[in-house]
Amino acid sequence: MIENEEGEVVGGCGIGPFDKEGRIGELQKLYLSPKAQGKGLSKELMQVALDFAKEHYIYCYLETFAILESANHLYEKCGFKRLNQSLSETTHDSCDTWFIKEL
Repeated sequence: MIENEEGEVVGGCGIGPFDKEGRIGELQKLYLSPKAQGKGLSKELMQVALDFAKEHYIYCYLETFAILESANHLYEKCGFKRLNQSLSETTHDSCDTWFIKEL
């Protein structure tokens, strides 16, 4: 969770377990309110999430949509590699873009 100067929550994200073996965490729901975008806060949220993930997992996985170009650019800048298909354990069959990062 991230707050603005007035203490209002303007964004958040999370990491949750993905595979049964506990080796892969999934980045879930990285969101920023429109008025908080363009200020580098998504990078800040991502760093907090990845720091947490490194303590618990070997890989971080995420599923998204190709149309979210800004988000996909952020993932790539943060070291995520694009996959050709989803991992087999996925339950999000509507997503069309997948990334993984070794932690």
